Amino acid sequence: MGAARAAGVTHALHLLRPHGDRTWIVTTDADSRVPPHWLAHQLHHARRGWHCIVGTVRLAHRPVLPVTTVARHNAHYFAGRPAWPLLWCHPHVHGANLGIAAGPYRAAGGFPALAHGEDRALVAALERRGCRILRTDECPVRTSGRPDPRAPHGFGTFLRQLSLDLALDLDRDLAAPVVVPGDRSGDLRS
Repeated sequence: MGAARAAGVTHALHLLRPHGDRTWIVTTDADSRVPPHWLAHQLHHARRGWHCIVGTVRLAHRPVLPVTTVARHNAHYFAGRPAWPLLWCHPHVHGANLGIAAGPYRAAGGFPALAHGEDRALVAALERRGCRILRTDECPVRTSGRPDPRAPHGFGTFLRQLSLDLALDLDRDLAAPVVVPGDRSGDLRS
């Protein structure tokens, strides 16, 4: 993924070279849907001097995932989120909701040619360079909750693992003896 993202950005920056470092790079995924005001949101923060916008995602309504998988996802994803009206400086990085100024992008080396995690690696490189990074939940992107992941280390794989962990928990719960107070039907001493 990293090489593909890097190639796309390199080509776009070549086409937009007259605009130089004023170019704002945004990325999303083919199976994601950005809100209508997403680009305006990105540019609003870029004009205020942010070098990178790291946004959040929400599970799309289709395909329908089991309620328990969605609940596990939400418990994990939103852990540590403060109550409204406090802003959430979240820990997530998604190529599905990312914006970067061209100058800092180039200075950080761009998207590394990694099989996965290129988005997190780029944001980490920007952090090491002292770039101003806004982690915001103000404009989340809807992303697929497909249970048949295409990327072995992607978001779909994470959701599948949540489902499998749930199945393992259920198997453990079913294998554990059920003790009902006052019930002696399983008591071998009778």
